Amino acid sequence: MSAENYDDHAKKEDLKVLHSMGYAEELERSMSAFSNFAIFFDHLHFVGRH
Repeated sequence: MSAENYDDHAKKEDLKVLHSMGYAEELERSMSAFSNFAIFFDHLHFVGRH
């Protein structure tokens, strides 16, 4: 199914199926201190190689 064919009815049906399986639509946009450190450390390692 392409994105332009994905209408509101199809979205509602998908949500019903997900909820029946115990999943909730959720988007979390936060990062823990450990995640921030891990990304910083990874970038530091990359910059240090060049």
